Amino acid sequence: MNSINKFKNITDYIYGLITIPNYYFKFIDSIHVQRLRNIRQLPTAQYVFPSVNHSCFEHSLGTYFLSNKFITDLKNRQTDLEINQTLINTISLCGLFNNLGAVPFLNSFKNFYKEKYNIEYDYKSKAYEIILNLLESKGIDPECTTNKNDNENFYLNIIKNIFTKKNNYLKFYEKIVFNPKTKIDCESFDNLNRDIYKYGLNSIFDQNILMNSSLVINDEICYRYHDAFSVYDYYNAKYTIATKFYYHRISTAVELMITDVFKYIDLVNNIKENIIDNNDKFIYFLDSFIHNIKNSNKDNNRNIKEAKLILDNIDKRNLYTFVGEYYLSNKESENDFDNFNINTLLGNKNKNDVEIKPEEIRIKKDIIYLGVDDDDPLLNITFYDNNFNISKRKREEVSKLLPNRYKSKIIRVFLTNKDKKKIEAVQNALNNYKKKYKGYTHLYKSEQKMNNDEEGYISNFNIGNDNKFKGYNDYFKNVINKDKNKNRKNI
Repeated sequence: MNSINKFKNITDYIYGLITIPNYYFKFIDSIHVQRLRNIRQLPTAQYVFPSVNHSCFEHSLGTYFLSNKFITDLKNRQTDLEINQTLINTISLCGLFNNLGAVPFLNSFKNFYKEKYNIEYDYKSKAYEIILNLLESKGIDPECTTNKNDNENFYLNIIKNIFTKKNNYLKFYEKIVFNPKTKIDCESFDNLNRDIYKYGLNSIFDQNILMNSSLVINDEICYRYHDAFSVYDYYNAKYTIATKFYYHRISTAVELMITDVFKYIDLVNNIKENIIDNNDKFIYFLDSFIHNIKNSNKDNNRNIKEAKLILDNIDKRNLYTFVGEYYLSNKESENDFDNFNINTLLGNKNKNDVEIKPEEIRIKKDIIYLGVDDDDPLLNITFYDNNFNISKRKREEVSKLLPNRYKSKIIRVFLTNKDKKKIEAVQNALNNYKKKYKGYTHLYKSEQKMNNDEEGYISNFNIGNDNKFKGYNDYFKNVINKDKNKNRKNI
């Protein structure tokens, strides 16, 4: 009986019962993992979609489940891979640990971090730091030299490679949790599944189609030749979720406001030095860090006062004003996108428009990929046929209706106030910039203007530059007058 591995079941709303061996609870019940209960996966989305309130802890358990299932299934399908229990433990733990470097309001924090230090916040490398800190706090030998039970061993060097290598995974098992080359991995699968569920959508993709038929050939995870369209389904599902939900204007407005809150707090307490670089304090860096500012008694500090004012405006839904967005055309280079800033925008302002201070403008630039980069996502994926011969697939071989562009570059502009003249001035500047490249603009129409249009029962539709079609108001007046004249004649 001593050889029986004890386990516990955790109920998940996506996968049902997740069975976890008792050994893993040494990690799950640590403060390093439990802190993830208090960090939301999509923190600003709930301001638009109230049900989107899942935590990083849920995501970590889901990624653990998929990673464990994926490598275990590969072991059962391909005995020649020599997958042992220690490797299964290692990949499963990487799935569980995938989010240990998470910080509150991650996108807002990334904006702040990039702007101040001109580098990306590397949450994966930070996760590895926390892993080492976790092992030390639990008295676990990271090299597994003192463990007698193989079921409790793992390879620290593989964990280090997965969390610290930059897009240079060589072995197939390093590509199960994260796969920078294809973005088809267990971390992305769980993100997509959980977000689809929380947004209240019907399932638009089933990861089992790819996971259950995958094989390892030449250290690459390969998929069936006939599953090429399922790959596009997966990428399209991610693109749809990103376009419709992740980049919603209200969610982005809150994201930019929280970014400003981080800036004000950092002036009082250096976040990188005192929190990010201090693992003992990092484990208490939770969503409450931002919300506790509301109860701060440092009202005499100007920066804290400004941060509290922004948070108070978020609670009152007095958000930064979305002015408009610009979809770049094919004519613009990457430099045009990278170099677009507040000065670029103000340089296209009409001379007669009101003056705008640079500090009143917020610009958010996003690139939404269908796959990984500019190319057809199938180019990075290897398929196998019934004879286990591997090959690449061309877009034309899969369908004639697939896209020939694989990314959208979007510039969105916000104002920190609701001054109508300033909104109009920035919209004019955005339109003037558009004329240079003939991209596509969508300008925000205020609720007040929409109400005025509805009260007048007149709508104007602009087609091209000059053609204008007046709404149905005059048409109905003519119809009514004709009916009245007919009635008079009948009398």
